[in-house]
Amino acid sequence: MTHRRFRLLVALVVSAAALDVTAAGAESPLAGISSKLERQYPDLVQLTPEELGKRQADPAAAPVVIDARSPAEYAVSHIKGAIRIDANASPAAVVEAVGDVTGKSVVVYCTVGGRSSHLASAARAALLAKGARDVGNLKGGVLAWHNAGLPLVDEAGATELVHPSSPEGARLLDRPSLARMSPGTKTCANC
Repeated sequence: MTHRRFRLLVALVVSAAALDVTAAGAESPLAGISSKLERQYPDLVQLTPEELGKRQADPAAAPVVIDARSPAEYAVSHIKGAIRIDANASPAAVVEAVGDVTGKSVVVYCTVGGRSSHLASAARAALLAKGARDVGNLKGGVLAWHNAGLPLVDEAGATELVHPSSPEGARLLDRPSLARMSPGTKTCANC
């Protein structure tokens, strides 16, 4: 999927989720997106940001974390220790990139969960065959992680900035002023 098509998809999903929220009256647009992805990918474990953060803090339970976003998105910020793998990578490429997963959980994330759910689902059988305990998706993606106030890093260390994938994605942030479309910029144009 091209980045332009992905941005259009995010805009449509955000708009559809906003309509669902208005009809339902309670669910946030990001939660609406997550709910739709859970129904679309029932074979995946869905971890909340808090659950993933707790697992990461326990060396015995620390999962292998995969970032399925673009190099530009990853450069702005990512979850510490995440391995960046293209969202369209083959299952064999994912297995090769992550190395030994025996007895470990594998958690994939992207901006909101679409690309990561696709990659996790596509690579699930290969990862389980290599000994992974389970394969899952970070519910709400890096935007939910950011909204939960959990730590992100860039090449220089800790950062509060996050790449929203598109101006529409920035609207899903609790603090949209921290959205950046590229490293080193002071604002997010059109966000």
